Amino acid sequence: MPAAPDWAGRLAPGERLIWQGAPQVAEGGILSRLDQAALHDALYSDAFARVALFMIFAVFWIVITKDTGAGFVLIGWVLLIGAPVAALSGPFVRDWRLRRTFYALTDRRALMVWRPVPFWAKVLIVPMRSDIKLRFDGGDPGSIRFAADSGWAGRVLGGPEGFECLTDALRVFVLVEGVQRALANGNVG
Repeated sequence: MPAAPDWAGRLAPGERLIWQGAPQVAEGGILSRLDQAALHDALYSDAFARVALFMIFAVFWIVITKDTGAGFVLIGWVLLIGAPVAALSGPFVRDWRLRRTFYALTDRRALMVWRPVPFWAKVLIVPMRSDIKLRFDGGDPGSIRFAADSGWAGRVLGGPEGFECLTDALRVFVLVEGVQRALANGNVG
């Protein structure tokens, strides 16, 4: 697992770190860590229906191109094998991503750092504005989502827009609400 980031280098002058943490991911083999809800979604969602249609197209492609040459048929086989692999890889990718993610909450912003490789990090920053709507899923481990009425957070973050899989999610949710309330009242720092 990558080392936690040095938050001091990512804070603005006068900004104060309130909380830092990482997602809680179960230990054990990859099959014991699978998120059952994510696997269920991969098998029984609209995405699965799209993959099934894609696979039907791949079989159709293979049948109509069987006499044209190996190159065109190979495209069909890649589609036929690649579609279910892509559809079922979601839980594995989520587990890998969560093991390389770190979170911090300051008196002004929420920071999410993802380190897919040791020498590179993607930093997502959400300022605690008053139009950011907080959602707490109440799970254990729990997740806190940030969403703006305008869809700003979803567009900027391009996916999960919050802190996922926290063992102390309720406490962190109360801290995030406190920061947002303090900023709305003009209390910074």
